[in-house]
Amino acid sequence: MRYFILGAGLAGRELARALRERGHQVIGSTTTPEKVAGLTEHFDEVRVLRGADRDAIAEVLAQVDGVVVSAGPPALFDEEERERVYRAVLVDTAESIVAGAQQAGMSGPVVAMSSISVYGAAQNDRDVITEDGPLAEPTLASPRNFQLMERVYLEGLPEQACIFRCVEIYSDGDPPVEAQLQMVVDKLGGRLPFEADALLYRTEVREVAQALAHALETRMVGVFNLAGAEVPATVQQRCDAVAAEKGWPPFTYLGELANPTRPLSIERLTAAGFAFQNH
Repeated sequence: MRYFILGAGLAGRELARALRERGHQVIGSTTTPEKVAGLTEHFDEVRVLRGADRDAIAEVLAQVDGVVVSAGPPALFDEEERERVYRAVLVDTAESIVAGAQQAGMSGPVVAMSSISVYGAAQNDRDVITEDGPLAEPTLASPRNFQLMERVYLEGLPEQACIFRCVEIYSDGDPPVEAQLQMVVDKLGGRLPFEADALLYRTEVREVAQALAHALETRMVGVFNLAGAEVPATVQQRCDAVAAEKGWPPFTYLGELANPTRPLSIERLTAAGFAFQNH
């Protein structure tokens, strides 16, 4: 098969490796021409385009059997900037992919990476958080635009779209948590925008890539939580432990970005035939 990955970041590159190992051909994308040469080792072909470029997207989709949208917005702490960037990266891209697939007559799977931020605190009064449960009120840029993005795919391509609600994705090459929190201390005065008792779910990028590849090959349709079975520590437990070890003052948890405080259900993902290998 021949697949298109929109976004050549951490997850996109790892997915390309996994798909090529399985014998598939992979087209990748970047918005920066200067990055093409460095990406050729990861992809069979690299296109320079933006997610909102409908004609360019349609041209690529006419040549492939499926697409994965792994491009995601950067972490931003200014709400106005977050709204602008999230809208462009998530919603405009989704509208372009749906229109491009329809224009090209591409009937293969369309897999998009969303976020558990769509839940906010809406299901924190339940035992587990399920895909069919209520979502956060769309008053903030992150849940609003991820929810809008999901709706575009699910309503525009109901027989093709697979949405993964992802947790934080990491790789072995990431800076250690201590280094990341040091930046919070230095730049934000130890003030974190998260809720103290939010569960700190993290998924290794190779596991994410395997799940995305499984979704393509089995043509999964619908919405799935993408997380491991183990319930993690809370944000406060993890961060305060680092602060104590480093001799820092305790962090302040502002609760500006609501996230689940209850375990994520992965029954639907398991029923679809996917299980984490714990790389």
